[in-house]
Amino acid sequence: MSNDLGAGWGGEAFGKQLAAMVIEGNWIKGAMKNDFPDVKYKTVELPAGAQKGTLMFTQCWGLAADSQNKDAAKDLIKSLTTAEQQMAFADAFGVMPSRTDAAETYKEKYPEDAAFVAGGEYGHGPINLPDMTEVVADLNSQLEKMSTADIAGATTAFDENAASAIGG
Repeated sequence: MSNDLGAGWGGEAFGKQLAAMVIEGNWIKGAMKNDFPDVKYKTVELPAGAQKGTLMFTQCWGLAADSQNKDAAKDLIKSLTTAEQQMAFADAFGVMPSRTDAAETYKEKYPEDAAFVAGGEYGHGPINLPDMTEVVADLNSQLEKMSTADIAGATTAFDENAASAIGG
């Protein structure tokens, strides 16, 4: 794990060249550009196991129910979530647009990030179901011991615990 290497996260370990590879989201692009501009790297899709899979995250803009300025806030949110503004965020911060109608523009402008765009076709969001917090925390604690963990056992336990948590 990155903390075993004296780094705060995988991207830092990779940037300091303490790790040969990392599994990160496209936020690593901005960190590599800003913090480790001389490190050369390539982004690729993860190999498929039984099927392709990856985690997807997006942004969210909220509007307080008791806001005094709901109309202005709605206009701001509409502006921030246009395909054009999403590309401006991509240019400024290195993050992939959350809008599917901006994916091709992003891929054309940043072909080195095609693997991230491809993940949008088969990715899934985090598991947000009641009682899953403990199940995911247990899996994470097993993965943190990657060098000594029984990965097959950890994934089997996750499947069993997840099925139990969701009533299956």
